Amino acid sequence: MSNFNTLLANINRNYMHPPPEIDEVLNFFNSKKPMRDHKRCHAYKIFRYSVAKECNRIGEFNAILIGRATNHLWKNSTILEKSEYCDLAQRECNRIGEFNAILIGRATNHLWKNSTILEKSEYCDLAQRVKFY
Repeated sequence: MSNFNTLLANINRNYMHPPPEIDEVLNFFNSKKPMRDHKRCHAYKIFRYSVAKECNRIGEFNAILIGRATNHLWKNSTILEKSEYCDLAQRECNRIGEFNAILIGRATNHLWKNSTILEKSEYCDLAQRVKFY
């Protein structure tokens, strides 16, 4: 399938609305890049994932055509359809933030446990000075 208009005619919008479950989206993004890149969790990118999945289902693998189809379909989506993807993107960012907070907490605990008594006392002194500031 190489014709843009044919591709648009064959795409079933019911496979894109409502958006996929958050776990599916997180699994997809986890397989691509580290999750610390918060710029990646936005509605359009999740929508592109849905369009690509539908295009692959019907046999289209040309990235340029998939990109054009994504752009066309996004521009012609209703506000409600877009808001579903925006909500999903926000939930994804929240889950990424929670995950990162857990990792930071674990790293902090590890570093604290492996710090010397002198290093710990320096932090305690600093905390006391900040407390009275």
